[in-house]
Amino acid sequence: MGLVDLVGLVLFARVSGANSNDCPNSADEISTDRPDFTSPPTVVPTWSMQLENGVTWSSEHQSNVVERPQTMLRIGVASCTEVFFGVPDYVSAIGGYASAGFSDFVTSSKYQFPHFVGFDAAAIAGISFPTGGT
Repeated sequence: MGLVDLVGLVLFARVSGANSNDCPNSADEISTDRPDFTSPPTVVPTWSMQLENGVTWSSEHQSNVVERPQTMLRIGVASCTEVFFGVPDYVSAIGGYASAGFSDFVTSSKYQFPHFVGFDAAAIAGISFPTGGT
């Protein structure tokens, strides 16, 4: 699938059946996703903000690794669209050989597609700035 095909798919999705009921508004409940390995296909309502925090404890390279505070700020900027920012978190290793230090700053945007065949879908694009040392 080339870039032209992808743009055509996005335009088709926006035109075919997109309506205001497909995206959250200020009266809807927000998705309380937290910073983790997946992102929900839903966005926060337009002009609302959601601040998320979390901690991950994992095991790698014979170390117990703790990542904190894993802060993410999500902002609804338009209908079906949000931007979100991942603040660098600190990665510390307890024993073993895993590296420690700060992660990178990440900014992304998400577009929630109209409901299609009973499920939600979204497109996410982002960029990571090399601000950390891990």
